[in-house]
Amino acid sequence: MITKQLGDYSGEMSLMGRERRLATIAEIAELLVFEVSGTAFRYILEQQPSLLEKRGENTNRRSIKCVEAVEGARIQRLGETSSDILNRIEEFLD
Repeated sequence: MITKQLGDYSGEMSLMGRERRLATIAEIAELLVFEVSGTAFRYILEQQPSLLEKRGENTNRRSIKCVEAVEGARIQRLGETSSDILNRIEEFLD
């Protein structure tokens, strides 16, 4: 899970890369959200090209964090499953 701060954004990976959405947003406090269409986002980037480089760096960093989180959850789930199996075997042998 990643906690967003004031001014943070989400959804640019699917918007710019036309990829499947990877994240789900859940609020823990009052939240104000603005939706930006692909056309509007493209216009913003054309007007402020420096944002594109920053967005690319942030997107890459967030993609890595997302993959790490998914892999970590998968490893943890496998560990819990193995632990459960070992417990059942130990109970059976007792």
